[in-house]
Amino acid sequence: MRTQNGESVLARAVRIFEAFTPEESALTVSEISRRRGLHVATASRLVAELVSYGFLTRDADRRVRVGMRLWELATRASPSPSLRNAAMPFMEGVHDVVGHHVQLGVLDGDEVLFLERLTAPGAVVNYTRVAGRLPLHATSSGLVLLAHGPADSVRTELKAMEKAADQIRKQEAKDDRDRKRAERERKAAERKTEDGADGQKQPAPPGASATDAG
Repeated sequence: MRTQNGESVLARAVRIFEAFTPEESALTVSEISRRRGLHVATASRLVAELVSYGFLTRDADRRVRVGMRLWELATRASPSPSLRNAAMPFMEGVHDVVGHHVQLGVLDGDEVLFLERLTAPGAVVNYTRVAGRLPLHATSSGLVLLAHGPADSVRTELKAMEKAADQIRKQEAKDDRDRKRAERERKAAERKTEDGADGQKQPAPPGASATDAG
């Protein structure tokens, strides 16, 4: 079934699920509507239907969060648990030896999707989280996956990295120009203040010669 603008109802439901983040796992219908660009009435109707199936659930304060039913269906046929179960003994061994965070990630497009993580108190800062994603070039897991991945993936990622680096260089050059311009304007304003508010020399005192007025 498609709506008048051609978007399917399923696509709108997916947009609703994508409104939730690890930082904001509970939202009001109005917040979902605003974030995903849906009319409030449409969001309210779809949320109510998803709640009826258990895909979403409502808190006592009427805020909405992802329901256990969705987790159950996603986990039931997902290949991730079998991979996690196979990797867990090795992850625990590494965790015991190094005493730092250990994570399990898989290649998904140009990102690393993290399936599991073992934490360690006092370990270095680590930004990975289960079901989180990070760019391949920005993580040790991604670099390992690239090193053992197909050559096409490496070339594609290198091109993406070069493009990102070029954008950073351009932004840094622009920021540098902006800083220099602001510094010039600041110095010019200081000189103007020193010479007088109107930018002209003060008149010579009475009786002073033209030479003294200089």
